[in-house]
Amino acid sequence: MAARETDNNPWATWQGRINASKYRRDQRIASWQENVTARKGAYGKATDSPDRLQAKSGRITVNPDWALTKAKIAQLYSQTPEVRLTPRYPELQAAVPAFSRELNDTITDASVGTTIEEVLADVVNASGIGGVLVSCDVRTEPRDVPTVDPAMLPPDQQAQVLSGQIQLPTATVDHPVDRQYLAERISPADLLIPADFTGSNYDAARWLGHEGRMTWTQAQVALGLTDEQKEKVLGRDTRTAGSTSTLNTDATTFSDTDVVTYTQIFYWRHFYHAEETNFRALQRLVFVEGLEEPPINEPYQAQQRNEQDGLMLGVTRNPIRVLTLTYISDESLPPSDSTIGRSQVHELGASRDAMVQQRKHSIPIRWYDSNRVSA
Repeated sequence: MAARETDNNPWATWQGRINASKYRRDQRIASWQENVTARKGAYGKATDSPDRLQAKSGRITVNPDWALTKAKIAQLYSQTPEVRLTPRYPELQAAVPAFSRELNDTITDASVGTTIEEVLADVVNASGIGGVLVSCDVRTEPRDVPTVDPAMLPPDQQAQVLSGQIQLPTATVDHPVDRQYLAERISPADLLIPADFTGSNYDAARWLGHEGRMTWTQAQVALGLTDEQKEKVLGRDTRTAGSTSTLNTDATTFSDTDVVTYTQIFYWRHFYHAEETNFRALQRLVFVEGLEEPPINEPYQAQQRNEQDGLMLGVTRNPIRVLTLTYISDESLPPSDSTIGRSQVHELGASRDAMVQQRKHSIPIRWYDSNRVSA
């Protein structure tokens, strides 16, 4: 039966890998939600404040997660350092200062510091692991450009071109108008890591991926979707259910508009393409909910193969960057500090509650007139 399903659906193997990763991740999301809820000072329901919870149950709640998480994040990261570069080859020395300034400006424009703080909150408190997608978003417009470089023409023909006597043939191409570099946090509830990966160097994983949502206009530009596909792919944000698809348990958070739900995968080509000769070549694969065929299945566009030696130029690492501070043997989803300390926090709350209750019950015994009580 499995072989037949694979024959009928050439993407069944990849869907199986993705579903296995989701299942392994989703088993932990309930614990991650508890960590986030506890950090906000609410045990039980996410909307319960400590005062409200105490009034309802009569229990004392203790919240060390907030202070401990803030303190550890401050120890790990305070400000974005300035990048200082040294050339690998002496002949590139003159270009280093200009490139260094451009790189530091780009890091600032991409709000890398904000993203680092967000991911550290995931790593320390919520899930023990965090992810970032590094990308470049380009906007283009069609323009007619000459197919012949005027500088390559003889001087007399160049003069004729300038005077308008000769019209050069043109072709319509997409001309870049604006671009932005992005470093976007991936929620741990959206991050996809192979179920059989057991290391801590996530660049060594055969593939990495994430789930995401975008508006219809974004999907038309980024995924090349057509108006005929709109009815199939546009739907309600699945996080609205407020179950185990997000770390935010407030079901009203994600109910604004219809979205296109997709799964994006980046994999090392040499693991799955026998003809691939380069260990750093990446493939980008995007599945859209509602479509059987992935609209994107192409070599990663941020790379370029050198025709002379076949080496890859450009981005040579997976654009999904994964961070963890702890390694557990053969475990790629390690627990966070809050998860490890959860039992201690519960014990501390129970101890504090018992102490307060004891004080309340002992008040009538402690306050009495010894002159009126016989020995």
